[in-house]
Amino acid sequence: MSIDRSSRLNGSRATITQVADRAHVSVSTVSLAFRESGPISARMRSHVLQVASEVGYTGPNPIAHSLKSGSMGIVGVAIAEQIAHAFDNPTTIETMNGLSLALEEAGHSMLLLQASAKVDARTLRRLSTVPLDALIFISRGEPFTELVELARKHGIAMVGVEGPYADDISSVEIADEEGMGQLADIVQAHGHRNVGVLMRTTRLGYCGPPGDVIPIDTDIDLIANPTIQGRLRAVAQRFPQAVRVEAAARDSNAGEAAARALLTSNPDISVIMAQNDLLAEGALRAAQASGLRVPEDLSITGFDGLHLPWLARSLTTMSQPLEERGRCAGRLANQIIEDTHAVEHIRFETSFVAGDTLGDAR
Repeated sequence: MSIDRSSRLNGSRATITQVADRAHVSVSTVSLAFRESGPISARMRSHVLQVASEVGYTGPNPIAHSLKSGSMGIVGVAIAEQIAHAFDNPTTIETMNGLSLALEEAGHSMLLLQASAKVDARTLRRLSTVPLDALIFISRGEPFTELVELARKHGIAMVGVEGPYADDISSVEIADEEGMGQLADIVQAHGHRNVGVLMRTTRLGYCGPPGDVIPIDTDIDLIANPTIQGRLRAVAQRFPQAVRVEAAARDSNAGEAAARALLTSNPDISVIMAQNDLLAEGALRAAQASGLRVPEDLSITGFDGLHLPWLARSLTTMSQPLEERGRCAGRLANQIIEDTHAVEHIRFETSFVAGDTLGDAR
């Protein structure tokens, strides 16, 4: 079949009708050729796509398609911190990997929204123009109040990973309090009584020293982040005399600084329970710098079950299915796009990992 290559349109977008005329097929056949599946042979699809390429037609107009089908196939993903910080954390990376795989399998695109937990008016106006089919929050318990209200206003279904929590938001969460409670029981069984907790930060974007060392139950009900609050509450129930310090960030450097503060103010502490594995890694460095042997002089535990190949020790921790929770959030978003609007709540259990950083109390 001869195709006139000089017929490519100059300065305007070729149309699906023009492709159909030149390929001597129907418009519906051209439409099928641009789909991943459908009742069309490989030979016919190849022929139509070749003709489309020659006339400069790149596919059906996505806006026109959305007006007809009511779906763009775009899922927004909001992260409540700067991208550089978010993707410096293995927890976020593993979750995002599972999420992207689930969305890709369903043929949906992911639009990353760098949104803080509190969004200003200018950002809200910009986001209100984005044609999203669903909105997924990769949260650490942040409420995302403004984004949630924006999504409700535009009828966008939502999925929250560790929050935000509401009756109209599907959720994927971890049994944080139960998992930390199980770990605290194991720590208690090793005879520990003097406990210090490295608390995850509630101050996104904060750069400074760690917080003060305070009793673990101080104003615990005022902590807005339910993940942090739940993990603290689980330890406080077993060790009411424990103390805590809020790290300045969620990484190992912040963990080291917070652990130094903890050990300086409370030298009798026999175990440090960190609220994530990176903070626990920092505590290991602080112990080494202080001349303390782990676990002979000081035991250290983490939470998350991250793969940290650079860490010479086998960390005692609680493991959570990070990639699977991301996949689960993606599957829930896919169901929403396929018109399954029922809100679902999925909860994953944690499992104990017996490393070599927890021993009997000295």
